[in-house]
This record gives sequence, structure tokens and C-alpha cells, in this order.
Amino acid sequence: MAGRRDIDRLRQATAGAVARHARQRRALTRRAGRPPAAGELYVLPATRSFAVEWAVIRCDEATGRVLLMAADAAPVRGPCDLEVAPADGGPLTLRGRCHRWLPAARLAGGERSGLLSPPALDAARRLLDRPAGGSASSPGEEPEYRRWVATVLEPAVAALGKKPEPSGDV
Repeated sequence: MAGRRDIDRLRQATAGAVARHARQRRALTRRAGRPPAAGELYVLPATRSFAVEWAVIRCDEATGRVLLMAADAAPVRGPCDLEVAPADGGPLTLRGRCHRWLPAARLAGGERSGLLSPPALDAARRLLDRPAGGSASSPGEEPEYRRWVATVLEPAVAALGKKPEPSGDV
């Protein structure tokens, strides 16, 4: 049976989560109608059937493109993934090998679903700046992770459409 302290901790954690959610909803409402911005999370029509959101990591105003990184709440992680804490816009895992440059206009039909904190966005950018190579999964990774990559992440990236050149992304 839970003690009084446990119940108080759960109440505080719940109140904190509700407050974070309310702040994020207000911030997203203020952004309505604006172009995509780094740190925003989107649910896109092309990948709505997958358990994936897309984090805007970089915006290139000169080309009108945005760099998106897959994000999801699956508990499995690989070596190129970044866990984002609830206080930083999570709980999510940013999938470092599953990213794609797309025209910013492709996000117009999507729904802004959240925001990453500046530290989480910086960490995602550092993750992308590391040399990774290879596909979204490697032979030494756990079978459950490889299944997630094969059945959700790779099909979601493919559903975004043909990879624009030049990108070098998965």
C-alpha cells in the first residue's frame, strides 16, 4: 500500500506534468499560422499511422527546407538515439539516424504536437553532427530495437517520400 509520502510525490509529479502540458499548449497556440521553427514537434499526415512525431531540428530559410528527426515514445533505444525528458519536451526518444530534409511547406498539413526545450534541441543537433553512417539499425543491436526500426521507423521515413538531394540522411 502506498504511503502518504508516495501519494504526495505522485500528486506533485502529476501537477508538474499538467502545468508543463498547459504551458506547451499555450506556446503552440501562439505559433499557429507561423512557419515551422526549430524545436517544434509535428504529427504529419503521411506518417500518422505510425507511432512517430517529427522534431524540427534545423530550418534553412534560404532553401525553404527543414531538417526533421523522427521521435517516438518506444522504450527501445539504439546508439544514435537521444532520450528527451518530460521537462525538455518528452518523454520521447529522438532517432538520430532517422532524419530527412523536407520542404517546410510539407509541414503545413501537419499538426504541431509539442516543443523541445533549447537544451534538448542542442543535444539533437550535436547527435546529428556526430559521424554515424550505416542504416537505422546495426547487427549488434537488440532484436526488439531492430524490429522497431524495421516496422516503424524505416517505413515512416520512407512514407515522407523520395529523399531530396543532397542530404546523406537515412
